Amino acid sequence: MSRRFGRGGPSGRAEEAWTRIVEEAHLATGDRLPSERQLAVSLDVSRGTVREILKAWEAQGRVVIRPGAGCFLRDRHLPHSEHVLEVFGEKLRVMDIFEVRRGLEVTGVRLAAIRASEEDLTRLGQLVDRMQALVQETRTDSFLQFIQVDQLFHRAIQEATHNPLYPVLFQALSPVLEKVSWNASRRTGARQHALDYHRKIVRAIQQKNPDLGAAVMELHLSDAEELLTAVLAGEE
Repeated sequence: MSRRFGRGGPSGRAEEAWTRIVEEAHLATGDRLPSERQLAVSLDVSRGTVREILKAWEAQGRVVIRPGAGCFLRDRHLPHSEHVLEVFGEKLRVMDIFEVRRGLEVTGVRLAAIRASEEDLTRLGQLVDRMQALVQETRTDSFLQFIQVDQLFHRAIQEATHNPLYPVLFQALSPVLEKVSWNASRRTGARQHALDYHRKIVRAIQQKNPDLGAAVMELHLSDAEELLTAVLAGEE
């Protein structure tokens, strides 16, 4: 018999459910949660309450809800942003997003090539290796994991600038980037293409070559912008 659940308010129910469903089951980043029906049975609540809990988790940045695919755990190192970009992300044009990315990331990789520590280089290498392991995976959760590791990679470059504002500014973009990257990552060859650019960017940083790093980042962002524009045009 299930333990009675849900006597507190919405935030209390969401926190208790998190402990019982996620922490006790030792779910990890990218894992898919049980279905609404299974959660309702496990928590001994209605499916309406389950949907309320899932919305609370999404608002807190704990999960990503993909219509038709399910609900997946986000990386807790990518905190949710209540920034206006998250609220109005649907209305932004791809070119709006990439104008900002270029201003931030091309300069960021230049600084990283000058300032990156051995620890930064190790971290970037580990993230590239994680992406490599996910490139050939076809499970739904592998696409989400790749997007999240990709975001961690780009954030790690910002952290390698050793200017604390860079990762903060990049983080404000992360919810939008994750959202628009979902369909693009499932295009044939898209993940391998991104990984190839990432390896070249890491080599430029290792070589302390800011001009090369900036040039490769510019090409990477231009390709990503072109792909996302094509994907969104196809959806329309």
